[in-house]
Amino acid sequence: MHYNKNKTRFNYRVLIKDGGEGHVGTVRNFESSEEVVVVWDNGTAANYRCAGAYDLRILDSAPTGIKHDGTMCDTCRQQPIFGIRWKCAECVNYDLCSICYHGDKHHLRHRFYRIATPGGERTMIEPRRKSKKVAVRGIFPGARVVRGVDWQWEDQDGGVGRRGKVNEIQDWSSASPRSAAYVVWDNGAKNLYRVGFEGMADLK
Repeated sequence: MHYNKNKTRFNYRVLIKDGGEGHVGTVRNFESSEEVVVVWDNGTAANYRCAGAYDLRILDSAPTGIKHDGTMCDTCRQQPIFGIRWKCAECVNYDLCSICYHGDKHHLRHRFYRIATPGGERTMIEPRRKSKKVAVRGIFPGARVVRGVDWQWEDQDGGVGRRGKVNEIQDWSSASPRSAAYVVWDNGAKNLYRVGFEGMADLK
């Protein structure tokens, strides 16, 4: 995560680095160059370190709008790649987006470079075959949800405490991929809600 007082990127979807058991949240804002506020998908919020000593691990930076112009995911054909770019270290000119990389596409014995920002530093990552898998828990397809801290959609959900089911993760805007959830409420209503767009959490 990069802090710039004039142009701060939030919207990162994150996990606790150690002991968080795969719970997912959204970076809401930077308190300073060393601290961020995270709203977890279960509705709680807390402050975490982000400089020097890192408490968080980035799961998906696509909602920030970071994109690697001139690239394409060689599996799903997303073009350009939004979020983290995964470049195969064993093959010539082979890239994956985060969804395909974490979905075990391409050879699991191959090492990859992790490229967080366009033209940024390449970090060598060991083969996924050797990695420990952690199940993520949060707002994903199939999750049951209620209105969250940023809810501003009146009674579309049927009222406070009414529940719905996430049907799909979608883009809130073309510049912020994977930053919203399409929900079917128990009352039959359907709509798209912010989950990461500009740090907002309409659901929990």
